Amino acid sequence: SSVSDQSKRDVYALGIILFEMWSAFATTMERITSIDRLRRLESFPQGFEAQQVKANRRNVCQLIRWLINAEPTTRPTALQVLDSELLPRTMLESELHQFLSNVQSKPYFHAMLMEALFEREDRAAALFYDPKNALSQYSGSDFALVLSNLTRIFLKHAAQ
Repeated sequence: SSVSDQSKRDVYALGIILFEMWSAFATTMERITSIDRLRRLESFPQGFEAQQVKANRRNVCQLIRWLINAEPTTRPTALQVLDSELLPRTMLESELHQFLSNVQSKPYFHAMLMEALFEREDRAAALFYDPKNALSQYSGSDFALVLSNLTRIFLKHAAQ
């Protein structure tokens, strides 16, 4: 079984899970028969689609049908699902998407991102990982803080 086959099975399982999440079963038997019918006939229980429309979830049925398609090759990948119009976009996702497209298309955005990520001084990292820096070069308060934290960590994890 290839990774692609497993991925398609995972997508199918996701479709079944989403169906269960958006369903209200009165009994365990109703749950079992509804899932069985969905698997065999790709048919929702009576009233399920109308309930989704009423709850302003018009894409739910289309999404579930896509995920549980009987032909594995027509099922989407996880990335296709995330990129589809069937999932609602949050404002944060939209802003992030816009930011990432700006980073790719505008060099100065890329430069700003790299500076924000990598150009800040990390005093603790400088104390421990930069061979040019010795602890004695730092003020007494920096050294005392590092020594205090090291002592606390040592006592907690090493010394018993």
